[in-house]
Amino acid sequence: MSIASSAVLVELNISVWTANKKDKDASNKLTAESGAAADAAQVHKNLMAGTSLRKEIADYAAGCRLWHNARTLPWSDRGPRLLPTSLFMQYKDEANARRDQFTRMTDKFRIEYPKLLETRERSLGDLHNPADYPSVDEVMSKFGFRLVFSPVPESGDFLQLGVARHVELGQQTAQVLRVGNQRVVITLLGLVVIVTLFIIRV
Repeated sequence: MSIASSAVLVELNISVWTANKKDKDASNKLTAESGAAADAAQVHKNLMAGTSLRKEIADYAAGCRLWHNARTLPWSDRGPRLLPTSLFMQYKDEANARRDQFTRMTDKFRIEYPKLLETRERSLGDLHNPADYPSVDEVMSKFGFRLVFSPVPESGDFLQLGVARHVELGQQTAQVLRVGNQRVVITLLGLVVIVTLFIIRV
């Protein structure tokens, strides 16, 4: 059995508006009053200071990334990761549930955003500048939850990892994944044997 028939590639990309803004005037004032060089310090404002709505979304996104990494195996340094086909439906169901929750949280933020703008001066004081705040449509374009499944190439990409990568995988005994209340053990050594045989055939 080839790896292409026993696994799929999955890529999870979640983006969140950072709500950070460099304040050049405040930075210049700070360094001048401190007698420091102009590039000694910078002032970055948290445009959503005083509210946790945006941070809650960012924290939830971080948790989703950790969940994704715990249930998949490395394929490349960045981008897609390897998901055994035996876990596909369980992964997909939870991923869809997480995406729905992310959407609910961002929808709430969209509704609250105009109201939050009215209280920014109170939270930021002299650092407040209405021009720092994008329109609601621009802000919402910064949020995203993208999930892409693709087949494992029959040859090529995995081979590019090199023999050293196969040896590194072979030295690991197992990867334990938790899916709900089940414990699923994927033996990486067996995976390397499959890949090695595939390389020989190619």
